[in-house]
Amino acid sequence: LAQGPSHGPLRGRTVAVGAGWAMGAAAAQQTPEDRLDVGPEQGRRPHFFLASCPDDVLEEVVALVESYGGFSCVSEEDAEDFQAWKGKAAGQFLTLKRLSPPKQKVIGIAIAGFGHCNNEREFLMQMRKKKDHEQFELKQCGDASDMERWLQSEGYKQVRSSAMDSYR
Repeated sequence: LAQGPSHGPLRGRTVAVGAGWAMGAAAAQQTPEDRLDVGPEQGRRPHFFLASCPDDVLEEVVALVESYGGFSCVSEEDAEDFQAWKGKAAGQFLTLKRLSPPKQKVIGIAIAGFGHCNNEREFLMQMRKKKDHEQFELKQCGDASDMERWLQSEGYKQVRSSAMDSYR
């Protein structure tokens, strides 16, 4: 669940994001850690999501993305089903685009890798050229540390501690 932006049709509302939509009694079971604060400070920065990542660092990178209030559409099964991954990536972008102010970028992050990561990165590079995808921006990072340095340089702050802290 996420707090809606400070303007537009979702102003101040709690909205569902990610893999499932929590409704009714299920929404009441959400903990504060399950909610993303997209208030005034975080709301000024574009939404971002992990769009591509090698399997061997996936768990670490997803934990880091979530600790900075980002989203992810990546799973270990993506290497086996490229078509399904394409749908998840495009769907994640379109969802975050609707939660964003008009013309604000939505950033998809790709962590360097080989194999399926090459195909995913190529798809992401072409995605911005598609109709109604002009807000999409691809950020390529070498690894989790590179991504964290970039997030910090762009003014993103950790919204909760990361499992990556245990890797340091």
